Amino acid sequence: MLNVSNKMREEIQKKSKSLEESAKNTQDKIDLLRRRNGALQDALTDRALAGPSPKERHRNRAHHQTEKEKDKRSHSHSSDHGGISKKLKSSQQSSHSTPIKSTSPACSPDSSFSAIDFLHDTDLNDVCDRVQKHLQKTEVITPDSKGRINVGCNVKWDVKSFEDIVENNKVNVTKMAQNLAMQTWSKKERVDRSLDGKKRNRFPNTPVKQAATPSKVKAIIGAVKAVMKSLGDQEGPSMAFTLKSCRSAVGHKFSNEAFKSQLDFS
Repeated sequence: MLNVSNKMREEIQKKSKSLEESAKNTQDKIDLLRRRNGALQDALTDRALAGPSPKERHRNRAHHQTEKEKDKRSHSHSSDHGGISKKLKSSQQSSHSTPIKSTSPACSPDSSFSAIDFLHDTDLNDVCDRVQKHLQKTEVITPDSKGRINVGCNVKWDVKSFEDIVENNKVNVTKMAQNLAMQTWSKKERVDRSLDGKKRNRFPNTPVKQAATPSKVKAIIGAVKAVMKSLGDQEGPSMAFTLKSCRSAVGHKFSNEAFKSQLDFS
């Protein structure tokens, strides 16, 4: 009887352990989906605030020109073929005389940063490796006399603030990136700068601001990447897209700080 009881206890413990592991795996999958969904929502919000891209504006202009030409043809049935040709030629010449803004990739925000770059950038990956080892306690970064850790790219964060940000934003990594931006730049710097130093459609009348230091932006994205890898995310298109969304979220943080500053001043 005692042996039977022990076997039953062992079987119950095994089943219990198996259920716990299954529940943990399910929760990890849910967290991963939430992170991806959060990144997608932030990217869509950022895209909506930015307005139509140069490529879309060019497409809309071309579509409008085509509709105008169709309208002219529909109202010129009484003209001969030569007359129609002249009108079309005149219409084409007038459309070419109007300068159209370049639709090259360089015109769009973040154009020099393709999503795949976030997987292969050397500086970014150095930060990622350093932070990941720190989070996994394999190579803990020693804080300096002020309690700050050097994560790379000449960026130092208060160790407690950094670890709190990571712990509280594992599901929403774009929010994590924005909070790390607050640790990287002072409020005045966030107000006075923009992500790329380019004009944005959201604030077309504001002067061009100084760009955020690229190495500091990489440090933030590298740290986020380290957190994602520590949570079991695999490198691939999904991670690259999420990291690019995090970079955009940092720029969105700059814009919000500037907008709030204008409201406070007024």
